[in-house]
Amino acid sequence: WESLQKLLTLPDHLIVQPGHEYRKRSPSSLSCQRQHNPFFKPCSRESYVRYLNDLKLGAAPWMNAVLKANVECTRDSKAAYIPKDVASCEIRGAAATCQPAQALGTISPEDLQRRLLAGEDLLLLDVRESVELQSDLGHLPGIVHIPVNDLESRVSELSSDLNRTVISICRSGGRATRAANILLSAGFKNVLVMEGGMLSWSEKGLPRKTADVLG
Repeated sequence: WESLQKLLTLPDHLIVQPGHEYRKRSPSSLSCQRQHNPFFKPCSRESYVRYLNDLKLGAAPWMNAVLKANVECTRDSKAAYIPKDVASCEIRGAAATCQPAQALGTISPEDLQRRLLAGEDLLLLDVRESVELQSDLGHLPGIVHIPVNDLESRVSELSSDLNRTVISICRSGGRATRAANILLSAGFKNVLVMEGGMLSWSEKGLPRKTADVLG
């Protein structure tokens, strides 16, 4: 948060160079980052910490075996499995953030409820962890559940829904934004992030399910 405050003092025309080229990243202006990168959204230190914690960043689970092999100085090439279909040294949640303004659309809980009641064909994608679906916040009826940290490897499960409008949902909006970026990179055209996540949905007293358990 303190580093971001320093960046806020720099000029808009400054060019930001990506540290890696994952997801076809390219240089962009600091102005672009300020407009479209959620980490630049003005907020207090406390709000930023809550936002960052909700993203649940960290190494992928398979990295545990890699770390163990490194500590043991193993020479066995089969001591740890490293997937070839993902950016292996990329931290979770590092999806591209400087998207065109129209690419990361949002929808309020009220508007989503109106569209659901009108019978629109929407794919409700909840990207929280399984245990969160059983919390007091519950989940929307009819969701598809894929945790955001699994989404890249499981996005093919949604290949038949490329042309549907996808509503990305999480607890407060951070992980839903990550998921939206992943979907856009995978070719989805109509992706909306539910503003405020299930916290906002619950606060507005909209209907949700809390009893059943999804995988």
